[in-house]
Amino acid sequence: MVFRYLLAIAVPLSFLFPHAQANFTSPETAPVVPAISSDDEISLIPENATKHVFIPTEAISSNWHSLITFDNSHWRLCEGVPGGVGYEKSSGYDHMISLDVGDEMHADGNKPNSSCFIRIPFTLTVDELDRIRFLLLEMRFDDGFVAWLNGTRVAEKNAPDSVLWNSRATADNEAGEEYLFNISENIDVLVAGENLLAVQGLNWYSRSSDFLITAELNARESIFGNFKSANLPIIVIDNLGEPIPDEPKVNARMKIIDNGPQMQNHPASRISSFDGDIAVEIRGTFSSKFPQKPYGIETRDYFGENLNVPLLGMPKENDWVLISSYNDKSFLRNILALDLFRRMGHYSPRAVLCEVFVNWEYQGIYVFAEKIKRDKNRVDIAKLKPEDTSGKSLTGGYIFKVDYYKSSGSDSWISPYSPLGHPEQKVRFVYHYPKPDDMTLEQKSYIQSFVSAAETALYSDVFADSLYGYRNFIDVASFIDYFIISELSRNPDAYRKSRYFYKEKDSDGGLLHAGPVWDFDWAWKNIDTGIFSATDGSGWVYQYIGKNRKINSPAWYVRLMQDSTFTEQLANRYFELRASLLNWAHLNSSIDSVKSYVQIAKGRHFVKWPIVAENAAPEVEPPSKSYDEEIGRLKSWIGLRLNWLDMQFAAMRPDPSTGITSKQPINSSRFTTRLFPNPASNFVYVESNKTLARLDFYNVLGRHVHKAQFSNSYSQKIALDHLSAGIYFIKMTAESGEVSRHKITILN
Repeated sequence: MVFRYLLAIAVPLSFLFPHAQANFTSPETAPVVPAISSDDEISLIPENATKHVFIPTEAISSNWHSLITFDNSHWRLCEGVPGGVGYEKSSGYDHMISLDVGDEMHADGNKPNSSCFIRIPFTLTVDELDRIRFLLLEMRFDDGFVAWLNGTRVAEKNAPDSVLWNSRATADNEAGEEYLFNISENIDVLVAGENLLAVQGLNWYSRSSDFLITAELNARESIFGNFKSANLPIIVIDNLGEPIPDEPKVNARMKIIDNGPQMQNHPASRISSFDGDIAVEIRGTFSSKFPQKPYGIETRDYFGENLNVPLLGMPKENDWVLISSYNDKSFLRNILALDLFRRMGHYSPRAVLCEVFVNWEYQGIYVFAEKIKRDKNRVDIAKLKPEDTSGKSLTGGYIFKVDYYKSSGSDSWISPYSPLGHPEQKVRFVYHYPKPDDMTLEQKSYIQSFVSAAETALYSDVFADSLYGYRNFIDVASFIDYFIISELSRNPDAYRKSRYFYKEKDSDGGLLHAGPVWDFDWAWKNIDTGIFSATDGSGWVYQYIGKNRKINSPAWYVRLMQDSTFTEQLANRYFELRASLLNWAHLNSSIDSVKSYVQIAKGRHFVKWPIVAENAAPEVEPPSKSYDEEIGRLKSWIGLRLNWLDMQFAAMRPDPSTGITSKQPINSSRFTTRLFPNPASNFVYVESNKTLARLDFYNVLGRHVHKAQFSNSYSQKIALDHLSAGIYFIKMTAESGEVSRHKITILN
């Protein structure tokens, strides 16, 4: 068996081999520019190559960018490392500049010019010329340039159509990232012997604080170097060599080569399972700082609109992610957790291991995965529309999370409850679906009120009561399984970052669910912080609060673990899973399947990112010296963790042979009601699992003061502005005649 839905594995984890699917090609498909590796690269012009540089004060012969024999004896020389031409009046480019041209180009100088002429001669042998099949120009520029190869204009950016001796850049650009230009169609202008790359650097204006030009020219014998084939799916992303920003998304092309299980995939293949338009950006917060970048992807149509397509055996959608493996040298941490949670019976993002090329550069092994969003094949809850502002339609279709939030707070709300024992900390919940800008005030008010009511019930003196406690608000089974996978992996981020929740409509149960799970880069290992540094497998993650920080986790599990019914149910579910999904033989087989699946690909990955013996994160032990050692450590770590958890959960069961399991409903046939917020001001929500007939309010003297009648309704928003401040008792009556009672405080 195989993990196919998580990355591309091959054993008992549904995340290995993608399912068969129809090929897809978007309209007017353009050929994807091939990627390259570094093994057979021919360096024609290194970045520190000698350059002849001239800042003109008047027009000169255009032969300067075409004739090898052009007289540049009076031009300045740029020699040695680092090799850049430019100037820096502030800070940023100093370490890249070998020749300073600030006196001639900045406004402080005499007759400043915004154009800089650069000539870089290079020599090719007959043998080298015969080998070249792929030509790549790598440029850094602030702010624009035009490049000629032996007089042929081959590349440009931020340049006017007609370039004069004093032309300026048409826009500004920071030179922090290299731009890659595939100029292979100009190979025929190269000759054996002397050749010339000429560059006209363009500054945006003479008072600009900086200017920079660097250039490299490399060639290859084949478009993909020695990368011939792979058993993992291959993804090629091409956005014409431009850097991919963290936002906004930029247009690009994506090609996926996936011939199915047990088949080889060839990067230069003309047959693909997808070949179409996308928008792409760098994603992630901490992970985006690693050299191997994670990406967010939208599949789009010819007109730039979202296009739902099935990819790598996953149901059709338009939002996807590429998770980098820089911080996970096992290639297992995310896919193992995602697969286990799915097998526990919950939605979990499908994911597939793959190898990725971005702009002709091999980028290593990634996890291609679904993005968490509302969809019938993802988080299957009702679609919440702007017009859903009352009644049953208002009660569900929400996804929110504990995660990073905007400094303005516009995308989140603050819980009225701090983590237990830490009143100085604030907990924020971030809107995920619908997006905060798409939500109405009624929808925001509803979900805030519901979560606050759930927290009030959880932190109350009767929190464990089956009638008035937290079970009226949360789906206990999902909270238990979320706890198990989070604690099994000892995930430092499980409760404080990328922590998702979703709420169904009342007609679908109306409960708050924990999950889907996400982000296990730092899990399944010993991290040098807090309880995560323990090397004996010990420590409860849910108890770790840590120092006051921007993202704080609600202490819901701290409270839940004070309920003996919950802990017994939790323990029974854990041992149910230990006998099946969390059986060591199953886990070991799953790990070995991934190890076997990436056996060849890992070699390429660790050549690209030589981090096997390096510490990519603040881990406790010295880094593994090989991939086999990394896998061995992971297995040992899981074994220790399971042993410790076995002892902890065994102590929670007074009688292991009895007790309910997490899948057993808790008195689901009884009349269940909810009322929130409480205290309330202008309104209160009432919800029930059975149709309501009427609602009666009584004051503290027992006098009937208000009545509300309903017809075939499970939920209502009741106005309170006609009632004075004080304490009231509410009698809820179902159409079946069953009665539920609540006490509410109404504020001014």
